Amino acid sequence: MVATSSRAEKISVILPAFNEEKEIVATVMNVEKTLIENAFTDYEILVVDDGCLDATSLRVENAFRNDPRVKLIRYDRNRGKGYAVKRGFEQAAGDIITFIDADGELPAKQIPRYVNLLQRADCVIASRSHPQSVVDIPLGRRVFGKLFNALVQMLTGLRCGDTQCGLKALKKQVIQKVSPDLLVKGFAFDVELLTLANLYGFKIAEAPVKVHSRQALFSLRAVFRIFMELLGITYRLRVKKWYQKQIFK
Repeated sequence: MVATSSRAEKISVILPAFNEEKEIVATVMNVEKTLIENAFTDYEILVVDDGCLDATSLRVENAFRNDPRVKLIRYDRNRGKGYAVKRGFEQAAGDIITFIDADGELPAKQIPRYVNLLQRADCVIASRSHPQSVVDIPLGRRVFGKLFNALVQMLTGLRCGDTQCGLKALKKQVIQKVSPDLLVKGFAFDVELLTLANLYGFKIAEAPVKVHSRQALFSLRAVFRIFMELLGITYRLRVKKWYQKQIFK
């Protein structure tokens, strides 16, 4: 349903992208179309080129050179999703900040629902384990996701059914508090973000999501890296109490 009045808050949408030349223009167009149809008159879309080796940046520059609300952030070397999102946080000017995967697996039309739910929470995260979610992904990814999130709950104490789904909406004050202490550059970034938000006492809500993908499971190297990142988070949280010291220093 299209809203009938404009939204007062400014919204920033961050799109972390690595080698997404085939999908990036369509993804940005879908995000912008969704924002306009839902009366977000004050918005920005931040495409973060995470050291792409293809023409991702060129496609964005050519397609949106006359659209000042689409902004490109780029750097030369691939650093990981966490690093890309944090770079987006640093330049985002919105009262509400969202990030969504750039590959089109998650329909952009879901963004307004998450923003609306921020009336009752500080962070709203997509959860493939939500009973109302519609999930069409390979079995291997489903199994890995359930095992990983069970491990996250056991090691960090987070009570989120799905930390890794690539759509989240957060109030600006959450980003202002947690961003300086985010260290993870890879895929476990979401775990660290939510762990810090939880330690600060922010309310985290899970929302249903529609996701369709035929992408296979991560490589063994990527799986090893994400588990090592999770162990690092656990060490800083449980052993060194580093996050707690940062909060109360």
